[in-house]
Amino acid sequence: MSLSTCVYRLFTFIASRKLPYITIVALRDVKFLPLWRTCLICTGVVAFHFCTIDGQAASAELSKNIVPVAYRIALTPDAATARFTGTEEVDVEVKQPTDTVVVNAAGLAFSMAHFTDDSKSQATISLDEKAETASLHFSQPLSAGSHTLALSYSGSIGTGGSGLFSVEYDTGLHMVVTQLEFNLARRVFPCWDEPSAKATFTLSATLPANDAVISNTPVAVESAAGTDASGVPLKRITFATTPRMSPYLLVLVAGKLQSVRGQAGKVDVGVWTTAGRVQQGNAALATALQLLPLYDRYFGIEYSLPKLDMIAVPHLGSENSASHETR
Repeated sequence: MSLSTCVYRLFTFIASRKLPYITIVALRDVKFLPLWRTCLICTGVVAFHFCTIDGQAASAELSKNIVPVAYRIALTPDAATARFTGTEEVDVEVKQPTDTVVVNAAGLAFSMAHFTDDSKSQATISLDEKAETASLHFSQPLSAGSHTLALSYSGSIGTGGSGLFSVEYDTGLHMVVTQLEFNLARRVFPCWDEPSAKATFTLSATLPANDAVISNTPVAVESAAGTDASGVPLKRITFATTPRMSPYLLVLVAGKLQSVRGQAGKVDVGVWTTAGRVQQGNAALATALQLLPLYDRYFGIEYSLPKLDMIAVPHLGSENSASHETR
């Protein structure tokens, strides 16, 4: 299938679904398959992301008795130890009383899980590595209605291009990147890791103060966060809450990055590159500034988020709501 045919079918699909905003990914060294399933399309996102799904087994669907509504996630990556710590609060709706909550989790070590409306509701946690789930068992049944689940955990920063991982570039420089598609969010935070389990996400990250930090939405709050074990100053970034979206659309990219920026109507558009290569983003920026208004007119739907970032990440191509990563 030619690229032009893929593009045509892609936007025909988008028009039929009336998606509110788009993001475009350009890739190289891609592997084309003869099926349309190679083009992944997500709520609020359009992307050219050609890949195979071999080796990624689909896990069993979680119970619909508990529905996630809003996640608040705080991550602290530590490049020196190749580990990260995380805390999370997730608002949920419980349909029927239950004493067990099952979430997706892979490669995560839990230190705490309880409901905030009952400080004594510490859970006993059992992990199923094969199913990639964590079962939280409570001594008393959880009543039907709205609750907030709080968790603390840790995980590994990998190098293989999935979950939260480190990318080396130039000479000894590293950037931290997420790749959560299509069922890899569970490697970064406990969640209902299914495309249909849409919720809002408020992401915070603590990282070196000199790093650029990018996510789906603009920065809402930035503050100093002390220093790490090596004395490197840190900052804590909290991003604005996302629209409702699937967990795998969440993105975090951080490193020694620079951007060129422009304005397409009300949308702040940026192209990010590794330091020293920012001028190479001018052509992509000029094209995006021309295309975004064109797509608005063509589909009759305005891009609804305040920003659109295109990020050049070595060895990766992915799409996320309002931020996308390219090689």
